[in-house]
Amino acid sequence: MMLCALCGQRKGERTCPTLAAQICGRCCGTHRRKTVQCVPSCSFLQAAERHVRERRARELSQAWGEWQTQLSAQGQTELWRYVEALARVLAEILQQTEADDAHVEAALGHLAQTLSPITLVGAAPPMLGRVLTDTLLPAVENGRLSAPRLRDATRALGEWLVTYRQEDAPYRFVHGLLGLLPPQEGPRAQQGLIERP
Repeated sequence: MMLCALCGQRKGERTCPTLAAQICGRCCGTHRRKTVQCVPSCSFLQAAERHVRERRARELSQAWGEWQTQLSAQGQTELWRYVEALARVLAEILQQTEADDAHVEAALGHLAQTLSPITLVGAAPPMLGRVLTDTLLPAVENGRLSAPRLRDATRALGEWLVTYRQEDAPYRFVHGLLGLLPPQEGPRAQQGLIERP
């Protein structure tokens, strides 16, 4: 029997591609992406990510349902449509970019500032903020999206995210969003990122 290369106590039942050694399931879960830099192709990492995204998607779906009900009661249905469009664009970008909830919050702040009629000179924009802005600005410039409505939705989502984020779960929103809006396949995925809300 081969013992786990990490703890040396339990049976090594999984082959860790990063360590090129057998490890136990408990050590795999404990050290995954913490002390072991997992390769994206690892089947155990992929299964764990799927499970986390499904759980976070259920949490986010419930929280968004409550927020949508509040906005509807306040007569802000149009704002919710823009939040949904913004979420779809964010999800597509996050499929390709590694970011946590703090990065998303900073990106939303950058986009809201870019859409503001008042220009402030500040620090260099965050990478995710640049990508988000570069993706959405053409739709604003050609009239497919309203700048004031998108700005309001961006600010609203940023403010909501501040209350939803958790320090001990830095990917709570990102994982939930990726679970709710997984990559699309087929003809619709090739149409582009922006749809008019």
